[in-house]
Amino acid sequence: MLSVFDDSATFHSVLEMERLPDPQRTHVMWGTTKDFAISGIRFGTLYTLNQDVISAVASLCYFHGICGPMQYKLAQLLRDRDWINQVFLRTNHDRLKAAHTFVTDELKTLGVPFLNRNAGLFVWIDFRKVSSH
Repeated sequence: MLSVFDDSATFHSVLEMERLPDPQRTHVMWGTTKDFAISGIRFGTLYTLNQDVISAVASLCYFHGICGPMQYKLAQLLRDRDWINQVFLRTNHDRLKAAHTFVTDELKTLGVPFLNRNAGLFVWIDFRKVSSH
């Protein structure tokens, strides 16, 4: 959600809806890995109204919890909203857009088809025409 690098696109969360289509089967997950480029830090959140899902995930917390010092550091990071909004996200969006433009321009030059999107860290490339059989 924080990796939309094209100003003409807007991220819309299912949580913005007045009513969820199926509250018992709607689960929203978010993690810091991609949005904050900290892949080594396994931290995320889960929003769900389904008590069975909550119980299943809660049973894993004992074995997969995040250590206290890392919780403290992440809390400091997430509290600094001015830095996130004014510095990090602007820089990250500029870098994502530049990287996306570089890769997709090269693919166009090579005639390799791809699925063009305006967010995220990945480019879906169709290598069927260039692969050998």
